[in-house]
This record gives sequence, C-alpha cells and structure tokens, in this order.
Amino acid sequence: MKSFFCLFIISFLFSCSDTGDVADASSITTDNIIQGVYSIESVISGVSVDINGDGEKNTDLLSESDCYSSGRIVLSDNGSFLYVCSKADADKGKYNCTEFAYEGRWEAKQQNGDESLIMAFYTDEDGEEQNLMFCRDNKGLHLRYVLADLPDTAQGGRIHLTNGSLNYTFKKQQTDIL
Repeated sequence: MKSFFCLFIISFLFSCSDTGDVADASSITTDNIIQGVYSIESVISGVSVDINGDGEKNTDLLSESDCYSSGRIVLSDNGSFLYVCSKADADKGKYNCTEFAYEGRWEAKQQNGDESLIMAFYTDEDGEEQNLMFCRDNKGLHLRYVLADLPDTAQGGRIHLTNGSLNYTFKKQQTDIL
C-alpha cells in the first residue's frame, strides 16, 4: 500500500506545473474561485475494459457503467471537503456499484495562474490520516490513481478485476442563482 501511495504522489507531482507557496483555502485569488461543488465529467482508464458485458472494451468508464456518475467533490469556504467516490467493483464474478464518502479539510497550493494543487486530508476507518491530491486547471479538478482495480468482462461473461490507472475529471457546477 505504501508503494502505491508513493507512486501516486510521484505521478501527481509531475502532472502539475511548477509549485509555489502553500496558502489556506480562503487566500487563493484567481479569476475562478476554487470553492464549490464539482461533479464528475469523465473517468478515463489507462487500460480498455468491458464493464457492461457488451463485448466492446473502452477506456471511457462513464460509457461503460453508470456506477461512476454520482461522483462529486465539495470544497467549502471554511476549508472542509466532501469527496463522494462512486465506482464499479467486482465481487464473486459479478459487478456492482459502490460509493464511499470522504470528509475532512482541504488546502490550496498556488501553481501558475489558474492552476492549483488541492491537498485534501481525511481520517480513514483505521484512524490514520490519509490525503488526496487534486490538480485544478481551467478544465476542472483532476484526480489520478496510478494503480486501480477495474472490473472487466472476461471471455464467457465472467467479471474479474484488472489493474490500470484512472483519471477522474470533475467540472465545477454553477451555484449562483441568477
């Protein structure tokens, strides 16, 4: 698990541009405010899989399964965050939808212009502090898992897990009432 975490950190650091000073969530001033509700826009896998059993493999997991469609991130003004991770999983040869919610605090690190590194911290079920790193740019909020278990349909229709990377993109939702 520690090797996975180190690989995740290394790959994420190279996916964002040059770093700057750390700032608290309320002090970042960009044209677009970081705080808000972000809904899933895309989930792209590094390996093609056939989750829905239609015989066609795809890297776009939203087109393979509705299980990913309820993912969202809420970054609040007070520095708290909520990350709802929804995904497809395989158990005993069948695939099902699972959803986890992570709550904690977040900090923003200014990068270049509108690009930011968002660090989110939460306590897991074992009482250990964990963190997630999101890269924010003009296209949205991005989360990358270097190594993830992905359901795939094997020959004969049996569902099994395969390994691959996952790239999540979340788009900020309009929250102002006009």
